[in-house]
Amino acid sequence: MEIFTRSKSRNDWLLVFVLTFLAFGLRWPGIDAALSSDEATSFLMFSESSWQSLVLNYQTPNQHTLFSLLSNISQNLFGESELIFRMPALLAGILAVPLIYFFSYQCTNSRLSAFLPALLLALSGPHIKWSQLGRGYTLTILLALLVMLSVFKLIKNSNNKTWGLLLIASSFGMVLALPSNIYFVFACSLFFTFMMIRENKQNSETRLKDLTCSLIPIFALFGFIIAYFIFIYTDLKVGLESYRRYALVYEGAKTIEFNWNRIGLIARELVNPW
Repeated sequence: MEIFTRSKSRNDWLLVFVLTFLAFGLRWPGIDAALSSDEATSFLMFSESSWQSLVLNYQTPNQHTLFSLLSNISQNLFGESELIFRMPALLAGILAVPLIYFFSYQCTNSRLSAFLPALLLALSGPHIKWSQLGRGYTLTILLALLVMLSVFKLIKNSNNKTWGLLLIASSFGMVLALPSNIYFVFACSLFFTFMMIRENKQNSETRLKDLTCSLIPIFALFGFIIAYFIFIYTDLKVGLESYRRYALVYEGAKTIEFNWNRIGLIARELVNPW
């Protein structure tokens, strides 16, 4: 891929800069608005928590651990303000735009196929809103792109330690951002494992040892995730029950159990960027 590596990719750099500047311009107005709703609760509950308390406890479903960790660092460095509190969400929202361009170009080798998703993300109403919200949603999107990029690179070269470490870090970061992100991480890990097994079957010279080595990042990742969930397991059970009661009383939900109606509502949101 030429982008980011050769001087003749000047047009790529210019396009990425324009998209990034557009994302910044749409996300900056209102970034210093007064805190409200869930982000205000998050600030009051976790802005003075230590990193040990945040990582080893899961006090409420309102806890977005990774965001609070980064936000607390930001406030310790630059002082307390609405802008500084939201800084991790804002930066993640802006950086996701050039990252999706880079990832799409890697997959398709087409500038048009890279430009369109980056433009859609830059203009996405929900993404603009989440970039101005002191929560972990834009961090989740940014890390999800890094997870997919890492998987894509490792499928091409499973011995690349850099991408293996990035897969571990970005995947575990997603779980820290929101524990429910484990479903996405598991799906990506399952896909990578399937691709490695298929490659192993197609290559008669590949041994079981080589397959095992290629899956080391997955083994390490789920070792960290399992250890983390063991630490917060009791808190997760309490949080799930707390959310169940909240959904039944305040959101009018009849149940939070799996059903096709809820799947349909989620699917509708996924295909509706504005």
